[in-house]
Amino acid sequence: GLYFAPVAVNKTLVEGESRSGFPPETPRRPFDVSASCPASLSGAVAQAARTLGAYADAYYAGKKPSEPDGFNVAAHPAKRETWLEFRAENRTLGTAMVSCLSVPAVSTAAIDAAGLGGAFPPSINYAPSVGLYTKTP
Repeated sequence: GLYFAPVAVNKTLVEGESRSGFPPETPRRPFDVSASCPASLSGAVAQAARTLGAYADAYYAGKKPSEPDGFNVAAHPAKRETWLEFRAENRTLGTAMVSCLSVPAVSTAAIDAAGLGGAFPPSINYAPSVGLYTKTP
């Protein structure tokens, strides 16, 4: 008889939430979890997003915040403004954050044209003028 191998389901990805390119205007609340985030992920993502949002607010206010638990953070100067690179120590959480925070994938050319920089996934990048983004070739 016929046999079909089972296919694993990736529950960290949210269907229809992938965006590309920078948003047309500066996001007002880039660290808010989207309503389409699965309930099984939203609590952990919301907690991590609040922590990263507080870090970013403190950093751009001129303070020297300590690195959040579970994340590596690096600040990178650029022509337009300094951007932050967040890398989750738990890759599953990082993937869930990209989906649940509706983080757009932005091309290297668009990032360069904006006078910013970016690190490739699994890092998530942040600049106040454009919000969160990931870098694509």
